[in-house]
Amino acid sequence: MAAGDTLLVFETHSAVLPTSGAAGLEVVNYRPVIAFDAAADESVMFESIIPWHAADAGGYEVRLTYAMESTNTDKEVMWQVDWENLSPSTGNKELDSDHFTGSPLFTNPTVPVAAYEEHTVVINFTKAETGEVNRNHYIRLKATREGTNVADTAAGDAYLLRTEVRVR
Repeated sequence: MAAGDTLLVFETHSAVLPTSGAAGLEVVNYRPVIAFDAAADESVMFESIIPWHAADAGGYEVRLTYAMESTNTDKEVMWQVDWENLSPSTGNKELDSDHFTGSPLFTNPTVPVAAYEEHTVVINFTKAETGEVNRNHYIRLKATREGTNVADTAAGDAYLLRTEVRVR
């Protein structure tokens, strides 16, 4: 696979909700959305296997497509995406504990101004930042809106519509 090729796509119905700090599932105009509150740190997870036919990538690009519940002008949303590599070679086999990478926060300075307008934010990761994720590895991807972070100034819920992983 070449740089820019799509590896995985996660729609709303693919969400796995954590036992605490979970984002909410809502419906907007008959479309399911994952709602992240503006006043809390909320997360959602997705699980998959990196396709076998994928070349061993040097990195990955995660694209979060979302819309805001409220009108926002010159506001920012703080997103964090964490990787968990659960392939047997990593030793992360325990079901009762997490092994997420602890990725840095990502500021999205271009929050859509109009309410319900779709926007995609792109977050790039080196292979090391993903926990050495490779083809045929079982992974979990966790997306978090850091609503309690002072830099997250956007009003209202952020509605996650889909998440895409591409080769970088």
